[in-house]
Amino acid sequence: MSAVRVAIVDVGANTLRLLVAVPDGPGVVPVHEEKQQLGLGEEVERYGYISAAKCAEAVEVAQAQTRRARRLGCERIEILVTSPGRQSGNSEEFAEALRRGTGAPVRILSSEEEGALAWSGAVASLESPAESIAVCDVGGGSAQLVVGTRQGGPAWVRSVDVGSLRLTARLLSDDDPPSADSVTQALDLAAEEFSSIVPPVAQLGLAAGGTARALRRVTATFDADGLAAVIEALAGLKRSKIVERYGYISAAKCAEAVEVAQAQTRRARRLGCERIEILVTSPGRQSGNSEEFAEALRRGTGAPVRILSSEEEGALAWSGAVASLESPAESIAVCDVGGGSAQLVVGTRQGGPAWVRSVDVGSLRLTARLLSDDDPPSADSVTQ
Repeated sequence: MSAVRVAIVDVGANTLRLLVAVPDGPGVVPVHEEKQQLGLGEEVERYGYISAAKCAEAVEVAQAQTRRARRLGCERIEILVTSPGRQSGNSEEFAEALRRGTGAPVRILSSEEEGALAWSGAVASLESPAESIAVCDVGGGSAQLVVGTRQGGPAWVRSVDVGSLRLTARLLSDDDPPSADSVTQALDLAAEEFSSIVPPVAQLGLAAGGTARALRRVTATFDADGLAAVIEALAGLKRSKIVERYGYISAAKCAEAVEVAQAQTRRARRLGCERIEILVTSPGRQSGNSEEFAEALRRGTGAPVRILSSEEEGALAWSGAVASLESPAESIAVCDVGGGSAQLVVGTRQGGPAWVRSVDVGSLRLTARLLSDDDPPSADSVTQ
């Protein structure tokens, strides 16, 4: 019997995100994921409500995502609205428009519910979680801090109505790059919002959400020194330079990639290929606009596009390397260092890939981050 598929459409301050998954113990196994940038949080920050035009745009995206979920065989679909539902002056009308447009149930999450779900999702991804765990989930419109235990689940939740998109729209969007005064005001506002919050002590701390994923492209450490270094690195850069340096695919680069892919798929069709598939590796996992990039490739080439997980990429690298051996050993380790990531895979001739680990550091990414400013690079850059 095939596993039951369920789908969630997560309506957040930055994006509408679809997850199709099957249950797997306390967690889930993703079957399909996609997201669409919408910026509802910026609209709420600017006007205090979601305009008719932006509401219609959100309904159109939600309709497309729920149709995709139904085509993938989902038996249950639910739409969850996070901070835009709590902060907008017309949240109930917005939720009703989503219900009418998609035919799916819509629920506006309280900050406590959002925090508890973020905690559960983060903890479910751990192989060996500590007994007590703190999760900080910084979204576009709000931030949740949650502490709980493996046995009891989330036990302590606090929320502040400041998130990355909302803070940017309020204080950091007028100048590019933002002025030193604007950066100071943003830091002071964030410090003020969190000043009265004293969380219980936990054995492990996790950062969750899109903001954390974006920060991971800049720093490997989320302590005070690491975050201070991030602010110093980013504050003086224009947005276009941040996009170029830290992991978004620009419109120009996307168009260039589509043009190349079109030429390659045309060549494949002329050569009589009956099946063509486009596989996206580390750029698809690391880019903040990976789904938009994949969709542009689909539209431009007419070929199916799949963003490989690090496990899939590692398994394919292992299989390709082992297939080239005339007399392979019984157990084989393959280290595949690419431009954006590196995979270490161990497996056996009989069983195939059995153990996969991946790090988001590759030759091109390391060069772009630390070794591209000077030619030759300085000794300090090489050491870093």
